Amino acid sequence: MNLQALLQLMVEKHASDLFLKVGSPPSMRVDGRVEFAENPPSTTEFMEEALKAVSDERERGRFLEDRELDTAYESGKDRFRVNVFRQRGHIGFVFRHVPSAIQTFEQLRLPVKELERLSTLERGLVLITGTAGSGKSTALAAIVKHMNDNFHRHIITVEDPIEYLHTDNKSVIDQREVGV
Repeated sequence: MNLQALLQLMVEKHASDLFLKVGSPPSMRVDGRVEFAENPPSTTEFMEEALKAVSDERERGRFLEDRELDTAYESGKDRFRVNVFRQRGHIGFVFRHVPSAIQTFEQLRLPVKELERLSTLERGLVLITGTAGSGKSTALAAIVKHMNDNFHRHIITVEDPIEYLHTDNKSVIDQREVGV
């Protein structure tokens, strides 16, 4: 079993999530349904190698201390948000594919006028809330993209982990990662 091949399969199947746990074959969420890959069950050794692949020494130390880790991982041209955790005494993973292209408000079917208005605020606190997988990070990336495409600003994001990578356009964007 090879982590890179599993991540590539995930991208090819347009899976939103890849689930790995010791003793079970890899599984993926495709169109809201969980599908099991035709691979043997994940072993402890495979999971330890996967942890080394997706994290640096500092992150592994944090994982040993906190028993969980949220990080980002790049494989080729694809980027993934990774949640590592302890599950029944073993390492478990959930990989979420992060699209490289940041979508617009219209593409995401978000309320354009309201978000454009939010993008013009010069101070204050805006909270984007929702359940896991509801699109909070995607919506925030679209807001930052809109600001970057339309305004001359210095934008600072504080993320855990950094998911979408922004390129300076009209704005300068500094993306800071919590704990780094």
